Amino acid sequence: MPLPSKRPPPGAKHTAKTRSQVKTAWERGMAVTDIATSTGVDRTTVYAWARAGNWERPQPEPEGQADTEGTREIDATPPDVDLILAETIADLRRGLALAIRHQETRTLPNLATAIVKVLEAWERRHPATPAALAMLAIEMNTSPEDFQRELMEQWRLNNGND
Repeated sequence: MPLPSKRPPPGAKHTAKTRSQVKTAWERGMAVTDIATSTGVDRTTVYAWARAGNWERPQPEPEGQADTEGTREIDATPPDVDLILAETIADLRRGLALAIRHQETRTLPNLATAIVKVLEAWERRHPATPAALAMLAIEMNTSPEDFQRELMEQWRLNNGND
């Protein structure tokens, strides 16, 4: 009779320990992206395990209501939108790298769309200045003459001066 194997059966990609870690993080209210990043488990798998196991998520408190211990203070300062956008871009970049590494072709389009939307939000908050465009031209090793010629051509085309 063969000895029992400590390896998971074929098709079982994750160990019981990993699943337990995912469940604990889920029940603590950790973001699914963070769970996926820290455990190496795909986000869709996290959602599937949670749904199949009827895992509970902590319910957020109603806005402005302190916890029963009275230890939580209400933060009246507005959120730092730039910080949130930067963190979101970083999270999406990590998610995209994981999806590419694990060849998760179903999640790639959604991640790419999300990245584009967040970058568009960033650009709306931080439009390009002439100085930034000049620095970009220098980084691209574009001569001032070529840059000016292309700028004039695009200006003419976009303002209907054919």
